[in-house]
Amino acid sequence: MNTWKQTCTAILTAAATTTLAAAAGGIPPRYHAIEFDILLDGVTTPSDLNNAGYTTGKSGGGAVNTSQHAYLGYSDGTIMSIETIPGTRSSEGQVINDHGVIAGVMRRQNGTYTLFYYTPEQGMVDIGSLGGTYGRVLDINEAGDVVGEWKTPTGQYHAFLYTTADGLIDLGTLGTYESHARDINENRQIVGDSWTDDWDVHAFLWEDGVMYDLGTGGGDWSSAYYINDQGVVVGESKDASGTMRAFRYDTSTDTMTLLPSPPDAQSCHATWIAGDSDLIIGWWVSNDGAANRAFYYTGAEGMVDMGLNLGSGWAMPPPVANQAGETLLVQLDDHTYETFGYLFDPATGVHDLNDLLAVAHPWSIVDVVGINEAGQILCVGMLRTLPWSQYAVLLTPITPGDLDADGDVDLGDLAQLLAGYGTTEGATYAQGDIDADGNVDLDDLAALLSVYGTGM
Repeated sequence: MNTWKQTCTAILTAAATTTLAAAAGGIPPRYHAIEFDILLDGVTTPSDLNNAGYTTGKSGGGAVNTSQHAYLGYSDGTIMSIETIPGTRSSEGQVINDHGVIAGVMRRQNGTYTLFYYTPEQGMVDIGSLGGTYGRVLDINEAGDVVGEWKTPTGQYHAFLYTTADGLIDLGTLGTYESHARDINENRQIVGDSWTDDWDVHAFLWEDGVMYDLGTGGGDWSSAYYINDQGVVVGESKDASGTMRAFRYDTSTDTMTLLPSPPDAQSCHATWIAGDSDLIIGWWVSNDGAANRAFYYTGAEGMVDMGLNLGSGWAMPPPVANQAGETLLVQLDDHTYETFGYLFDPATGVHDLNDLLAVAHPWSIVDVVGINEAGQILCVGMLRTLPWSQYAVLLTPITPGDLDADGDVDLGDLAQLLAGYGTTEGATYAQGDIDADGNVDLDDLAALLSVYGTGM
């Protein structure tokens, strides 16, 4: 055993035997941050993240490159322009799957917009549109099926599906007006909402060429946000009293269940459900409209407040999560209108993402885009002082105890902690405050030694 570790282990012998367990159970995650490159100049704006750590979005838009191009971003921060169609003015990658297939929107030189589909083997392909002026891509599955919404020549949005076998398909509507697709699962089941002939809005499920009306919880409105691979849908619906409620819909039984709302909620919205069909994520709005609050729901625990007021703005992005229940949130300061990125960790609660960075950066995380199953987070950093700058940032989890963020928990980290040992009230992670309690003490030393020697 290393001499350093022998010495520290002797110190720990005097501590209570529960110290290590307590520290390990309350240690927040930590992240190494990488800023993405920029195409020529301007800014890089991220849109989506896959499980391999690859990203897409748009980059450019500065004095040299006035247009912005869709890109493929790698986990080391480098990006590659995927602009391969002559006559294209600008483009934006909006979704990416684990095979590196990207779909999005591009603008031709004549000013019209169209959809594109990119594969690493074939490059970028113009796949057309529904004939109107504009639209967007909302989701892609691992088979490469793409869903979104596009304006038709009559000015109405229609949900669409694109597959390599059948091309672009207008999914139609439940009535004679608009429809909006939001999510697709691996079984090519699509959910969203559509106007009915009664001018109500109903959640729909599209499957095998048919759009099914999922109905409502008693009112005149419902909308589906997400469907998992088991065919369980979540969204929002008005009940018979007109109150907006979160719902869970099981396609195997054709049953919509309204979730219980908090006593002081005027509306409640479910936006994500885990693959095991039990964990549901969403947000609710207080009766006075002064607070949006994120929640998770399970059959055993019911609806649980994540512990953060997201602000009163209705335009905030909905919570997004991975299968571990790690959830990304954006908070709006109602006075300054600044935004802040947060993480809800099921083990340790809610954290400002800026406080979880292993190494300090001059920018602040102001928006979150996505989180993958490896726990990597795609977000936006902003330098809040002049000169104003925006950064696309990928956060990768590191082992708590890797104080210098070099990928290993070794002598360097141990020396760093011992140099800060005894610091109280305001100690930083770099000083050795692994458990984020403001002190560098025996709990932090125990936590580091429990993972000593791990890494690359």
